[in-house]
Amino acid sequence: MCAQTTQLSPVDAAWLHMEHPTNLMMITGALLFKQPLDINRVRETYRERLLQFRRFRQRVVESPIPLGLPFWEDDPRFHFESHIHHIALPGEGTRAQLTDLLSDLASTPLDFSRPLWQVHIVDNVEGGSAIVMRIHHCIGDGTALVAVTMNLMDSDPNAPLALPPRRERRQKSLLETLTGNARTVLQNTRELLGNVWGESMESFLHPSHLVEMGREATRVATQGAATVGRALIQGNDPVTLFKGPLGVAKRVAWSEPVGVEEAKGIAHALGAKINDVMVAAMAGALRRYLIDRATDVTGMTVSAVVPVDLRAAERALDLGNVFGLVFLAVPVDLTDPLERLIAVKRRMDALKNSNEALLYFGFLNLFG
Repeated sequence: MCAQTTQLSPVDAAWLHMEHPTNLMMITGALLFKQPLDINRVRETYRERLLQFRRFRQRVVESPIPLGLPFWEDDPRFHFESHIHHIALPGEGTRAQLTDLLSDLASTPLDFSRPLWQVHIVDNVEGGSAIVMRIHHCIGDGTALVAVTMNLMDSDPNAPLALPPRRERRQKSLLETLTGNARTVLQNTRELLGNVWGESMESFLHPSHLVEMGREATRVATQGAATVGRALIQGNDPVTLFKGPLGVAKRVAWSEPVGVEEAKGIAHALGAKINDVMVAAMAGALRRYLIDRATDVTGMTVSAVVPVDLRAAERALDLGNVFGLVFLAVPVDLTDPLERLIAVKRRMDALKNSNEALLYFGFLNLFG
């Protein structure tokens, strides 16, 4: 491996290798603007700020070694203009036309011989413009890509294009990530390295302390074993309209905007999180959809895979995937909205107090 290459982390390799024509591992996002955009300004902003991240000038190359991890390689034929496309909606430029365009793009794989991203600047969108970004999941997770996107934005229309040079930090190893986040999730107040000597002397002088540490280790191990057990015995979801074979064509849709302040007010009144409110609302929507299609939802729950950010706040601009997964039983059987929210909050709190997210993050690294 030459000096111009960097090995993918195992978890990034896992997201890369989940790619399939019916399961494109690509994040598609759209930004809507009320006014037409200055195309040259947008292009130059992406050139100056996105290319600060070397990953957007690199392509993925599979390892020649069996079971070896793929690696990032500087694309010798990298051409910025090949990744920036300027198009326009026809005719009236309606939201429905934009939806059709997004559906088409979400169904089209990226070119794996090039860096795995594309930007479409779309004119004639309800009198304004849109920017559609397509980035492969192996480049980064939602937290990283939101931070990168915010790096492209300015509050001042006359802000300079160039930003201070950014120094990319070394990627954390799996062991560093797991141990660092385990201390947070499990509320382990002992410093792993700095207190080793102190813990040893404490145990030597006070044998009961050694017993206490042993009990804590047993508790953590038992909790981990229980989480593994739940993962292994988790049954199938009930057969509903949501289950079926995957298809190549994807359809994109979104709701009308939901007021953040309204969601915050509901969450604050019940001691919940905004995510709890939104998941409860989703449960109500799924319930209504099933009932409208003559489905009996009595006693029914459906599993939702919820991502859990494991990234330290100061590393938001570090690319790569640093998140775990938890499986939430969504209560589509509950009629009362308040009862649904309370049930969602209770279940989410239980998941937050478990180490399930770390466990599945470890699984992704293992599969990678």
